[in-house]
Amino acid sequence: MARRQLATVFHETGGTMQRVIEKLNYSAARLAQVWPSRQGDD
Repeated sequence: MARRQLATVFHETGGTMQRVIEKLNYSAARLAQVWPSRQGDD
C-alpha cells in the first residue's frame, strides 16, 4: 500500500516530490458541469 501511495505522489508531482498547490477558483456552473453526479440536496 505504501508503495502505491508513494508512486501516486511521485506521478502527481511530475517526479519532483514537491508540494503542489491546486487552484480552486471554479465557478458553480463549471463544477456542476464537470461533476454532475455530485449535485444533491444535502
